[in-house]
Amino acid sequence: MTKFTHTIKALPKIWKIPDNKKLQIMSEKLTTSEIHLGKNTELNLIVFLKKGWDKNQEQKFILEGENSKINFTCAIMGKGKNNFSFQTTSQHKAKNTKADFLVRAVLFDESKVNYLGNIQIEKGAEMSSAHLSHDSLILSEKAKTKTTPSLEIKADNVKAGHSATIGKIDENIIFYMQTRGLNTKNCKKLIIENFIKSCLTRKN
Repeated sequence: MTKFTHTIKALPKIWKIPDNKKLQIMSEKLTTSEIHLGKNTELNLIVFLKKGWDKNQEQKFILEGENSKINFTCAIMGKGKNNFSFQTTSQHKAKNTKADFLVRAVLFDESKVNYLGNIQIEKGAEMSSAHLSHDSLILSEKAKTKTTPSLEIKADNVKAGHSATIGKIDENIIFYMQTRGLNTKNCKKLIIENFIKSCLTRKN
């Protein structure tokens, strides 16, 4: 399959992707939407968020066709009082479907992230797999992050899991970088840039 890359403002509310498609979508906005994936379809969705919102947003991916796959990558740069409240759902309805969710946030000031990740593997969706990962770098005492994973498994021979990390910039890393001639400000800048870049450029 040939992969097509598109940059869009926001996803449509309902989107049905036909069989045998491979798409990469890039966006700077997250809105509530429902995406249906056909047989042998792969969607790589990459979102880079800098502006928050008031209401919770939901991204629902329904893997209806065998061998369909969703890779959801979300990088967040939170500043001020921006709030990023959203949830993702992968609903596996066919065999050998895959879902991978990576959310990575850098939070300054009083910014907040509230992420709910749902994995639903239905009966008949054997040999499917899904994983949620949420990593946050906290750069202010008032910044907050929360992860709530939810797994609903109704099929046998499947894999599903989740992980979450919350941390600050490692002072030992800063010290090491300073021995290479960098000042503290540039050290922190490079660490943050690498944290976000490694998320957005990951290979699926």
